[in-house]
Amino acid sequence: MLSRTGGWAVIRKAIFILLLPLSGVAHAASSTISPVDGSTVAVRGTVYVNLVSTFSKTNPGYVQFASTPAVSIQQDGPLNVTYVPPANNIPVQLLFSQTGLTQGNQVAWTDAIAYKVPEGYNFSGALFDAVGSNNSLLVRAVIKTQLAVFNSSTSAGHFSTGTVLSLPYFATQIWADVSSGTFSVNPDILTITYTNQAGVAGKTTTVTIPKNATVGSDIAVPLATGDYGVLAITGVTHTVTEQGQTTLNGTSELVYMSCPSGGVPVLVSLPLNTIAVLTGQTIYMQYNLTGGAQTLRESLIGILTPH
Repeated sequence: MLSRTGGWAVIRKAIFILLLPLSGVAHAASSTISPVDGSTVAVRGTVYVNLVSTFSKTNPGYVQFASTPAVSIQQDGPLNVTYVPPANNIPVQLLFSQTGLTQGNQVAWTDAIAYKVPEGYNFSGALFDAVGSNNSLLVRAVIKTQLAVFNSSTSAGHFSTGTVLSLPYFATQIWADVSSGTFSVNPDILTITYTNQAGVAGKTTTVTIPKNATVGSDIAVPLATGDYGVLAITGVTHTVTEQGQTTLNGTSELVYMSCPSGGVPVLVSLPLNTIAVLTGQTIYMQYNLTGGAQTLRESLIGILTPH
């Protein structure tokens, strides 16, 4: 039985009745099933617990939000299994609310909140909502990982490698974020060498850091045709000397939402386990003020589950 409280789903209690087929099996008011044709004698309680375990493994949503099932064994009749929310699950709300927000012309996404999932827990999203005072607001939540840093202050530039991701996880986008200095004289074209989602190294792509890009500017980096992810950035070259530094981040969108009408909240209810962020990963809530300066509220509600 599922109930909704405060706009998001909380598993309160689920009762499943599993009926053990006993056709051809003689049994009396005891805790054992008699052997038939040489079959092994099994304790009814053990059989039922195995059934519950099999059910749980094939329905991971119940494992995520439920403690070890409490099994009620009767001499005859149905098996009652009760799931209750374990006390060590922790509800979390990531909330950003601010008035008078503005955004630079070369800024696609601004970080509102950065939240690192604590060690020993995984995060599962349940509800994402947002509202802005003007039209045409974009919001999203992403996992962002620093893959490399490139400094354009010399003719060769200075490349520093970052995190190398491991399959099955990979980032779905690369963003070039100006992290220090300026590009005040000329645009700088970066040629980026990376390893794609299949582990193929030596793939290349280019991105232009525009003239007058300042700290906070972020530019989407296209991947090579046929690629849809990246594991690592292994090298960067560039065309001109500038005094800016670019951080190359890998991102994976957890949820993306448009709020087309000012003052009208938009929300997305997330089915169990569709958004799972692992221990040590960082969630960034971001916004794009396509409609100009405005007041913004965005919220991501979820649960921390021990693992």
